[in-house]
Amino acid sequence: MFHLGRIAAAASLWVGCGLLLVGQAAGQSKAAGPGKAATESSAEAIQAYRDAANLQNNGAYDVAAEEWQKFLEAHPRDPLAPKARHYLGVCQIQLKAWEPALATFQTLLREQPQFELREDALLNLASCQYALASGGKAALYDDAAASFAKLLAEFPQGKHVEEALFYQGESLYARGKKEEALRAYERLIKEFPQSRRRAETLYAQGVAQEELGRQAAAVATYDRFLSEFANHALRSEVRLRKGECLLQTGDAAAAERLFAELADAKDFADAKLAQSRRAVALAKLERFAEAGEVFAKVAGDDPRSPQALEAALAAGRSYYRAGDLAAARKWLEKAQAAGGSGGAEAAHWLCRILLKAGQAAEAAELADKELSKKPAGPFVVHLALDQADAWYALPGKQPDAVAAYLRLASEHRGHELAPQALYNAAFGALEFKRFEESLQHAAEFEQRYPRDKLLADVKYVAAESHLQLKHYAEAQGLYGALAQQHPQHPDVERWRVRQGLAAYLQKDYAATIRTLQDVVSRLELPETRAEAWFLIGGSQFHQGAFDDAARNLEKSLQTLPQGKQADEALLLLGRAQARLGQVPAAKQSISRVIEQFPSSPLLDQAYFRLGELAYDAGDWVEALRHYAVVTARFPQSPLAPYAHYGMGWAQLKRKELKEAIAAFTTLVEKFPEHALVADARYGRALARRQSGDAKEALADLEAYLQARPEAPNLLDVLYERGLAQAATGDQAAAAATFESILQKDPRYAGADKVLYELGWALKADSKDAKAAAAFGRLAREQGSSPLAAEAWFHVGEDLYEKKDYAEAAKAYGEAKQRSSGGELTEKALYKLGWSRFQLKEYDQALAAFRAQAEAAPDGLLAADAAFMQAECLFRQEQFADAWKAYEVALKTKASSPTIEVLARLHAAQAAAQLKNWEASVELLTQIEQQHPQSPLLAEALYELGWARQNLGQTAEALAHYEAAATRARNETGARARFMRGELLFADKKHSEALRDFQRAMYGYGGDDAPPAVKNWQAKSGFEAGRCAEVLAASAADEAAKAGHLASARKFYTFVVEKHPAHELAGDAKKRLAAIGER
Repeated sequence: MFHLGRIAAAASLWVGCGLLLVGQAAGQSKAAGPGKAATESSAEAIQAYRDAANLQNNGAYDVAAEEWQKFLEAHPRDPLAPKARHYLGVCQIQLKAWEPALATFQTLLREQPQFELREDALLNLASCQYALASGGKAALYDDAAASFAKLLAEFPQGKHVEEALFYQGESLYARGKKEEALRAYERLIKEFPQSRRRAETLYAQGVAQEELGRQAAAVATYDRFLSEFANHALRSEVRLRKGECLLQTGDAAAAERLFAELADAKDFADAKLAQSRRAVALAKLERFAEAGEVFAKVAGDDPRSPQALEAALAAGRSYYRAGDLAAARKWLEKAQAAGGSGGAEAAHWLCRILLKAGQAAEAAELADKELSKKPAGPFVVHLALDQADAWYALPGKQPDAVAAYLRLASEHRGHELAPQALYNAAFGALEFKRFEESLQHAAEFEQRYPRDKLLADVKYVAAESHLQLKHYAEAQGLYGALAQQHPQHPDVERWRVRQGLAAYLQKDYAATIRTLQDVVSRLELPETRAEAWFLIGGSQFHQGAFDDAARNLEKSLQTLPQGKQADEALLLLGRAQARLGQVPAAKQSISRVIEQFPSSPLLDQAYFRLGELAYDAGDWVEALRHYAVVTARFPQSPLAPYAHYGMGWAQLKRKELKEAIAAFTTLVEKFPEHALVADARYGRALARRQSGDAKEALADLEAYLQARPEAPNLLDVLYERGLAQAATGDQAAAAATFESILQKDPRYAGADKVLYELGWALKADSKDAKAAAAFGRLAREQGSSPLAAEAWFHVGEDLYEKKDYAEAAKAYGEAKQRSSGGELTEKALYKLGWSRFQLKEYDQALAAFRAQAEAAPDGLLAADAAFMQAECLFRQEQFADAWKAYEVALKTKASSPTIEVLARLHAAQAAAQLKNWEASVELLTQIEQQHPQSPLLAEALYELGWARQNLGQTAEALAHYEAAATRARNETGARARFMRGELLFADKKHSEALRDFQRAMYGYGGDDAPPAVKNWQAKSGFEAGRCAEVLAASAADEAAKAGHLASARKFYTFVVEKHPAHELAGDAKKRLAAIGER
């Protein structure tokens, strides 16, 4: 097949990324500003970062790279270090320092797997690998393809999907992975119809299809290219490729028209190539005269080029086939004179011309001269036949010719001319009355070429030779003719039986029975009668008439128990009995072969059949024993592969996975061309997956599917492949496989298992919505499946995640109802309780958690159930019952530190509601002492302050409020700060109180604080105003009083202006009015 080289894609691909420095224009080479990370950076680091960024953003990449490197050396652990490393890589790319850039991005992604610019970093990493691969390090195409795949997997909707798909395809193509490359191109074409790389991608898709042998698909792709890109630079090449594909698919007429147009196209670099391919198309159309003219034109345009020599040879061949021998001779002599690879072919055609002209001597001389050069190539055989044909036409040279024919037929058995040579030898021997030789050659011919076009001629030679030698028993037809012609001959019985045997050996069982059934009872010789009964019974067996077969095979054995075919008769009898369900009798018959004929050539079959019988009966041990005899004693037997296969399955049934793998592997490796290899790979795949070797199992399954794409158990194989793909972590591929099963047969018997595995594969691939759909389909369509309960649970999980708690509760209810106890029941009840809890249906939530505790008192979620019972009561403000429930929950080991802290916190709050301040203090102190890093510590400290305050322990309360206010920057902190001010106010420490109120007013986010914090800011502002008024009332002089009143106005104004909707805003206005009167 003609091959046209592919135009490669460019390697320029990279990105910078991130937010740009203020005032900078957006662009890939720009460095982003410090951003939020700078809040934890030193001033020195921030300045160094900004200097490097400014250098980069002004195009000084070499200097910038140095500065980024200095930054990393000086501040390796600074929060800005990851960005610095990223921009170092960007500068290195700008400088085309691909290897340092590659190392930079590899380090960045290894050390910062959660890097905020990961998407761009992955593309830059792949870009470096691709650039280095394009520069000569071809192995890096594999790395580039893997990096692009990772980018696509992690950011399936990202901004670089289009580029990643294109260069993933290019990388895969460069490594010869055309099938995978094709998938990338096809996805790009489908998902990005407006891609700027669409033309290149369509071109690449067509080339990949073409090189994968999918010429029809390539034609469609090239048509699409030509339709969408009428003026593209590649248009002519695409048309040339389309023509070649048309030629390969058999549409030579369309190809010829296209090549003709291209050959006449101006400024098309490959116009001469198009002309040459047009000539090939013309030859395929058998328009040989036109083909000769075009080839001659190609040869004449540039007579010194290698293509000219090929064209000259093709011109001569075409003219020869057109019958223009003079023109043919002209061009063939030119090709033959030039020598080279086409010299032998040219000489061959010239010999044929000379022989047609009756110039045998000249033909012999030419053939001898050319063969003396010891040429290579397929036409050496043609020349040898030309030489023999020339000798055969020369007086006295016929014996040499016959010897030459035989030599050719022997040395080139698989060549297309071997049958012609062997026929010529047989016919020559017949003409020279060497009948033994002619018979030998005819028999050899019939054995080698039973369907050759010369077979009728050879059978004539054989018949004539047998007629002369009286050898009539060699073929079924001759036996029949002899029996008919010589009915009184003493060997007529043998002829009839041998005629039947000939039919039997050709598997013509009807003809065997027809030949023998009317004569068997008249046969006088026991050996011929026994053989006839055997042949009849054997034929009936192969026709499926097992009753008749068993009866006639027993007649054969009764006639001659130790006859030459008795062992085979016993074996077939056993097989017939097995088919009739007479297993004990079958075993006995086959065992007799082993016992009575220890030297029988059928022992391998006997042991194998006994193994099969044991296997069918489920006696794996007995089956293995018999199979082992076959593999050990008869390793060259045709049944050895079948025995290894049976051993593998028997061992698989016994869960002897290592042994099963070994048995299947022996078959695959020792008999690589055997028909069972694909099935052995399937069996080995099951054993490998079950033993944990999913990767190799997957390789076996892919090999099986490639070998048997239409296998009757295709869906079972696909299911097994899906399991293996999931086990290797390729969840996307597993999901695709499972989906394909359901598409092929929605009513597949194992649909519930397929949906279940599909759901898990999608879930593992983070495609939660699709996973939920799969589980939902299983739950609703396969309600009777044992997997339905878990499917309902996963449906519930998806709904719960979407905060559709009402529907989630229904799904969890279904899961609980269909489950039969155990972990699933516990989980279903637990999540049912949580769904009700989220819906604020606390009574129903409480009932679910209590049911969970009863169903699984020692379950993994038992402690959580106890805690959630208390929570439900707490939310219903049933504090007394909640307190008791918390006491129970706190006696069990919490499932996490967070739950433990939360249980103690809420228990303390319940105790506080019951005025049990001492219990509250005890629980909260435990949190403070045992969980100093808990995110709930600030709230616990606040509650501790509140409990201490209610116990009259003011100093301790102030300390706890201070700790809470300092630790928390949210509502808890603001409220604690306010409460501290209140305590100080009550203790008449107005100046200190005023400071805490101001800290609450202006801190905790200030104007940007959330509404919950602003509530306490407003309250603190009002209380600050009150403090200031109290201080004014006790001021030492008028000036101090005026100052305090001014502060009071400021604080009340803060409430009115900053918090106009607060409940205290009206009171603040009243106080402002009152102060204004003084």
